[in-house]
Amino acid sequence: MRVKVFRRTSESSSHRNERRPRPPTPLVSGRVSQPLVLRPLRPMSRFRGLTVLWRFTAFFLILQGLRLTGRYTHAAAAARLLPLLQDLGGLWIKLGQLLSLRSDALPEEICRDLAQLQSRAEGFDPALSLQTIEEELGEPVEVTFSRFDTDPFAAASMGQCHFAILRETQTPVVVKVQRPDVAEGFRRDMQFLRSIVGVLNAFHIAPWMQFDDLLWELEEVLQEESDYRFEATNLKRLRRNLRKHDILAPRPFLDYCTPRMIVMEYIPAVTMSDYIALQREDRRRADRWLAENDIDPEEVAQRLISSLLRQVFEENLFHGDLHPGNIMLMRDGDVAFIDFGTAGSLERQFLDIYGLAVSAMVQKNFAKAADYILALCVSVPSANLPRVRAELVRAFRAWEMRSNLQNASYFERALSTANTETNRILAKHRIQPSWALLRLGRTLGTLDATLSVLIPDGDVRSLYAVYFRERAARTNQPAALARRAAIGAFEAMETVQEIRVLLLPHLRNRTLAVRGAVDRMSLAVSVVLRYLRIGLLVVSALLFYYIIDKIELLDSDPNETVRSLFGWLPGDSIHWGIMCLGLLLAARMLTKMVRVLRSE
Repeated sequence: MRVKVFRRTSESSSHRNERRPRPPTPLVSGRVSQPLVLRPLRPMSRFRGLTVLWRFTAFFLILQGLRLTGRYTHAAAAARLLPLLQDLGGLWIKLGQLLSLRSDALPEEICRDLAQLQSRAEGFDPALSLQTIEEELGEPVEVTFSRFDTDPFAAASMGQCHFAILRETQTPVVVKVQRPDVAEGFRRDMQFLRSIVGVLNAFHIAPWMQFDDLLWELEEVLQEESDYRFEATNLKRLRRNLRKHDILAPRPFLDYCTPRMIVMEYIPAVTMSDYIALQREDRRRADRWLAENDIDPEEVAQRLISSLLRQVFEENLFHGDLHPGNIMLMRDGDVAFIDFGTAGSLERQFLDIYGLAVSAMVQKNFAKAADYILALCVSVPSANLPRVRAELVRAFRAWEMRSNLQNASYFERALSTANTETNRILAKHRIQPSWALLRLGRTLGTLDATLSVLIPDGDVRSLYAVYFRERAARTNQPAALARRAAIGAFEAMETVQEIRVLLLPHLRNRTLAVRGAVDRMSLAVSVVLRYLRIGLLVVSALLFYYIIDKIELLDSDPNETVRSLFGWLPGDSIHWGIMCLGLLLAARMLTKMVRVLRSE
């Protein structure tokens, strides 16, 4: 068996002098922690698709029964849907989390519960973890790790986490190992889901749900989360950015990261979810813990929101799932993020417009905010545009009035509340918001579960306002101005290049098309003029023959001759003479015009 040659990564030396945060004191709770439940993996049934179909059919039959008996509520539907998705696990949990974004199409109660959907904490046989690690590294576990705890301390639908110590550096690490049946389970369930979506599209059922886009989003999520190399890359990039925010993140050991396992630094800290549980159980004890660890909730809240907004609007690489379980507290108010399996990055133009919308909301410029939001939607019917804009402005003003109430709750003040109302209005007018708009709104809203505990009486708009002031200060620094000038110059050169490469050929093609149209028009006009010239010549000839026929005596009096020729005509005869001369001149001019057009 091959023995690995130990390699010291460059990260080990480059981060040796970093300030190390101090671990907090233990979070003492009256609850008795339950050991992680381990369940043996069962072979996936050949009839998995039929089983899933039957489970959902039974679910919809139950809902129909509730409607017939008058007992249906959205809360009752959510109470039955969540256990169903959780029991099916894997892809179906991710599907539920994506559906929670569709507050424009699904009831608010269902979306709120789906947003809280988490993978059930059940581990699998540790022997399978050891087998996966040895297959990925090509050597026994004890060669790489001087200590490896076989009992996992955390688990989810994708995998489970073990504590270990790297033999090379004696660094405490977390080893995250993928479940052996993840890839096959995702493949089968995805195939079944595509069939269901095909049927729904064929019968035009709920087209506003954008099922094709939903499938695409789901495939993207599954691709990232089923290959741990994506998480390792996200972690490396985000860790570098978060360091500037005074936010910690575990260091990945890329030499040991593979598609089915990831090794990262262990951070001794208390998760925000554990603190929230203690705060609800015994608020005084939670407050004492904050005091003895020198943690200021308001400062932590400001750091969290400023960091997330900076990730989104300035760096365009953000943690996509900052629920309380992924936020960790340490002594002196230090904060760390974990679980970077879901990281987001969006189109720059979209982010610029969304940033303007958020800034307008903070500044109470609601008409401008409504225009920016509508600009981010997939399609907006022009006939309803003034009405939709007016409804959005009224909703924003109502939210602003509620947020100023003396005893308003955190969620009455939260921007996510205004976002929910926005989606309701868009759904009312059959306006489809883009998935990017829904996903980013949910990313910012996920942080509310933490902020509502840290600052239950706080004003979220003030937190956003602080960020925008800090952002303005950063962008107005000399180095930032120079960087923006350089970027502007580069973008100007890029624009010129795009005009040369993309626009000029198009203009040339359009010029040729216009030239062709002009040529065809010239030909048509020349034909018309040619026939008009012939007509004038014919009229002139007939008039000439008429004059010859009327002349009886050439030696007669000229005045009598003129009267015999034109006496039947009304008016002054001189006018008719001028008209005949004009006809001849017009025929001559038409002849020249036809020659010119023919030459073109």
